[in-house]
Amino acid sequence: VTFDFVCNGGHAGALLMPYRRDAGLVAAELALSVEQWALGTKAVDTVATTGVLQVYPGAVNSVPREAHVEVDVRDIDEERRDGVLSSIIRSAEVIARKRSVEMEHKIVNQDPPAPCDASVIDAVQESANELGLTSRRMVSRAYHDA
Repeated sequence: VTFDFVCNGGHAGALLMPYRRDAGLVAAELALSVEQWALGTKAVDTVATTGVLQVYPGAVNSVPREAHVEVDVRDIDEERRDGVLSSIIRSAEVIARKRSVEMEHKIVNQDPPAPCDASVIDAVQESANELGLTSRRMVSRAYHDA
């Protein structure tokens, strides 16, 4: 899911703290929320990553007027994953409203989890056994493995 936050921003020296609408702080607060929602499931299979966080204009003396955030949420349980995603979107809305910043979001991808077919898993396990090798069943969560 992508999030775009927009506000007025301004010069770091001239814009007094009580009057700031800082898109960078909204993005930072959202990134912390992403972590909280994923950990809050108490499920080891729920993962969420704020992989992109960009602020504009990106100058040390400017209060950010825009922020772009990209979040990836994965889980082997589709319902749990969708619940985390919905919670993250709601958090973004609350944070943006609290900080008086405009927000747009877009769900880019919401494919269902794609477990490996049992016959393939069994064939690999059988081959490992025949060769006297140990094996371990693992969850990849990588789209390219689906």
